[in-house]
Amino acid sequence: MANRKKNRPQNEPEKSSILTLIPGFRSQTPWKMGAAGAFYLTIVLYVLVLAGIIPNPPR
Repeated sequence: MANRKKNRPQNEPEKSSILTLIPGFRSQTPWKMGAAGAFYLTIVLYVLVLAGIIPNPPR
């Protein structure tokens, strides 16, 4: 019983967001969410550049 987050009736479904499944957003701590968001955005941009969808600027 110590592991239960809230006391709620068992027939009521737990309401959760898809964000609570993503690492960095599970604890809902603002600085962790910001760091995770920046990390995921960097990874997505890197993949888009590698795939050639976003052109890499010439040097």
